[in-house]
Amino acid sequence: MRRLFLTLALVGVLAPRAGAGLPTVSDRVVDYRLRVSLDATRHQLAGRERLVWRNPSQDPVGEA
Repeated sequence: MRRLFLTLALVGVLAPRAGAGLPTVSDRVVDYRLRVSLDATRHQLAGRERLVWRNPSQDPVGEA
């Protein structure tokens, strides 16, 4: 119990600093959608990903 309390206390102290400079919810410009299935017999994953990114600026963005 004491370890859990200490862990939660550290997360509460460090979390605000760890997220400094990151976008807030309203600033997010990306949307990920993942669909994955597991074939446990073959030890394989099969899936699809859809990624949508919005350019929030007026500047054009090229491919990297």
